[in-house]
Amino acid sequence: YRKAEACQKRILAFFADDVADFIADSDAAGNPLPEYQTKLEAFKITVRSKRLTHPEGFVSAYHLALQISESLMRSALLSTSLDDSRRYCCDRGQQFSHYLTIRGKSRFKTIIIHGDTRELGLNLITRLCLFTLNLTEQDINPPLSFEEILTSHDYEKCKASLLMTLYYKFFQNTNLADLSISGFLQAIAPLNKALAVTVNSDDNKFNDVQRAFLLRFIHEFYEAAKTIPGQPLFLFLYLEDLAPPSSSQERIDKLMAELPNADQFCHALPQLNQLSRMELKKWLLQYVSADEGCVQELLDLDPFTGLAADFTMKDANASLRRFIKKFNQQDPAILDIIS
Repeated sequence: YRKAEACQKRILAFFADDVADFIADSDAAGNPLPEYQTKLEAFKITVRSKRLTHPEGFVSAYHLALQISESLMRSALLSTSLDDSRRYCCDRGQQFSHYLTIRGKSRFKTIIIHGDTRELGLNLITRLCLFTLNLTEQDINPPLSFEEILTSHDYEKCKASLLMTLYYKFFQNTNLADLSISGFLQAIAPLNKALAVTVNSDDNKFNDVQRAFLLRFIHEFYEAAKTIPGQPLFLFLYLEDLAPPSSSQERIDKLMAELPNADQFCHALPQLNQLSRMELKKWLLQYVSADEGCVQELLDLDPFTGLAADFTMKDANASLRRFIKKFNQQDPAILDIIS
């Protein structure tokens, strides 16, 4: 680092996520040396105060490689593609920041997401899985519905059926001998990555029967997960508003009030709302060009010109997909602006 500084080299800095599970450097005895840790923290402060750093902490080798590739593309205009998954990263800063503050509180967490169906809540869940849990799109299973889960009036039967369904999604077999939550947690121990499950419900059809099952299940799961170590477990509940006006906040408040120790493992993210061109501007500044003038010109191009002053994430997602495709095909109009 000092050699690069002395030679006036451009330095790009990347930091591991604070809660990512990376193996610490150690001495010959296998234990991290306290003085090394102190020096490392001081070095991090120095770099952060003097250098432009990537705003996201990386959570895996793949994630770090993606950040480096994007940074090189922006700084040197290399012929690198803009990763299609970055379309998931437009806005949602309020929800994403809230999620980051609570994701490390316990091994098992329930995250509630709610909003108009056009705000694409499932895409936010995909973003959380890809960029904080180190999962791939192939690891992300389609959401479950309560119609699939509540196949009986007997809670224990529904619970056993749900556990078997989850086990099959992760292992592609039905060899789960112990259909209890503890048995399920023991059975998934060989998996070395986070597990994420989504339950998708029409907000206006989220009724007392569904809430009662969910309350009992997630509380039992939380208590069992406290005593059995393993990978992080996330249950995302997406209350999708298909027919405004929505009453999801009242339903969420009622659920949280009835759940013991809810603040330890169950959290509702702020409601998903419409976007403005400012969110697209921030996305372009982050992933395409740090030059505000260039970004203003990019916003005047075809993928974005048809958007209203306020628009849904569905509209933004369509524009971003078209822009990424044009960018990766080296569209002359885009290259003329950023080169």
